[in-house]
Amino acid sequence: MPTPFGLVSMKRTLSYANGWAAEMVYCLVQSDVVAHIAANYLNDYPGTDGLSVTQIIDEPWMDGDVVQPSGMSNARKLTYSFALDYLDVPWPDSIPRPSYLAGTTLRLEARFSGQFLTLPARALQSSGSYTPTSNPDGSPYTGPPITPPPPPPNSNNRVLIPLIDYLVEWDRVQDLSALDWDGQIGRVNQTDFMGCGPETLLLEGVSLTPSFVLNPSNPHAWKATATLKQRQIQVGRNVYGWNHDFLPNPPGWTRILMADGTPRYQLTDFSNLFT
Repeated sequence: MPTPFGLVSMKRTLSYANGWAAEMVYCLVQSDVVAHIAANYLNDYPGTDGLSVTQIIDEPWMDGDVVQPSGMSNARKLTYSFALDYLDVPWPDSIPRPSYLAGTTLRLEARFSGQFLTLPARALQSSGSYTPTSNPDGSPYTGPPITPPPPPPNSNNRVLIPLIDYLVEWDRVQDLSALDWDGQIGRVNQTDFMGCGPETLLLEGVSLTPSFVLNPSNPHAWKATATLKQRQIQVGRNVYGWNHDFLPNPPGWTRILMADGTPRYQLTDFSNLFT
């Protein structure tokens, strides 16, 4: 029987208990193996988005094949194993995913929390005058409006500021020139980014670790994890961010500038963070 070069078999298993998996088997001449892997290692299983290649086995074909004097098969059996890829899953609709390099992946982890901010006591005021409907004895109240006294110095003058930590994992990066965040660490977004208004998203830092891809001709890659912290204070229709503080006189949120007139957190364009 001649060797059946090309795609030999396909199978797919969909399970709640054990996840989704699939397999594709090819028979190739040995000289075509590396090029075939390079052309197919990023492909999804046909007809099923998200079933990505997680393992490739290259072994002798043997079945019905002519063997060399050494006992090795003249053909190779190439088995692609597929599983659900969680490195590049869709993002929540409320968090737009940034642009990123083709062939790389972008995964999101979000942590919702809050930060208590203590306000000066003199920044607080009573809610205003009011007119009671009756006296303590139950008789109708006929006096003037009552103005409550100012809040005492030991009033609870803390407010909870919402914070969101976005950990964006950028994996399979092989373009070393893209791994440069000089001039962006410690700065805030100049325009809307990931659904966050200007100056509300701070790039706290980026960690780099070695990674890999399945391409045997060039397997080395990097994984970068960027930590972005959102501080978005909504007061009525106004939104305040990292460059705003609450000042007591006059009371309200104010944009703080440095002595030279520049913002405390410098603004930069985040649209090219992952490109």
